[in-house]
Amino acid sequence: MKKSIFRMLFSLIVIALIAGCSDDDSTNPDNSGNLGNLVGTWNATEFTYTSNANPSDQYDFLSTGVSVVFKVESDGDYTVTIGVPGFPAQSFSGNLNADSNGDIEIDDDPDIQVTVTSTTLTIVDPNESWDFDEDGTDEPATLRQVYTKQ
Repeated sequence: MKKSIFRMLFSLIVIALIAGCSDDDSTNPDNSGNLGNLVGTWNATEFTYTSNANPSDQYDFLSTGVSVVFKVESDGDYTVTIGVPGFPAQSFSGNLNADSNGDIEIDDDPDIQVTVTSTTLTIVDPNESWDFDEDGTDEPATLRQVYTKQ
């Protein structure tokens, strides 16, 4: 169990570092009209890695007691705070952009799919990886995150 917690914390820190390397300056400083319902604070209700090779292989972070809060400002800047029981919370930030059609892009990555309603935010990244069998080798995976607005 302890090994899984450390592995999970390490993975979350890696995700934070990768996202943190993006340009934190808003490329569209007046995103507010296009971000609409996305502005606000969201709590994760799903944070699951699914193996691309074998979709029945999944790892659900929230089932281990992890909490994830996604906060979006009107200019598109966001902060994600990840809480792992027994460890200090980790936060990282980035930027969301919305075009005139309402299509939302996270950190200039067109492969990440973002869907938002008035109460639900879904983020799907098909280009992730996870070590499902704990053999030390990550396998291609899809990360699905679902949030509910506070």
